[in-house]
Amino acid sequence: MVDITTADLRRRLGEIFDRVQYGGESYVVKRKGKEIGAIVPPRMIRALQAQRQEAGEKLLRFLDERADVAQHLTDEEAMEIALGAQEEVRAKRDKSS
Repeated sequence: MVDITTADLRRRLGEIFDRVQYGGESYVVKRKGKEIGAIVPPRMIRALQAQRQEAGEKLLRFLDERADVAQHLTDEEAMEIALGAQEEVRAKRDKSS
């Protein structure tokens, strides 16, 4: 990811979008040194959404299969399981890339 200031972004907006669309580049937008947003190719956002969806579905399947255990999970334990599922999805994606 390339850092870009809001001033540079305003001056180079068309160029930046071309680089994102055609070159697959990603940008972190900064104002006064603080990150305020990002410009990334739509495929990256869609991939992230798909990963989250898959991780959530995996967690629900896991919990459905272990309903008796799930009734006794704390919020922290449930979050740990969800994050583990998310990591598995990411690892699977990274292997296929």
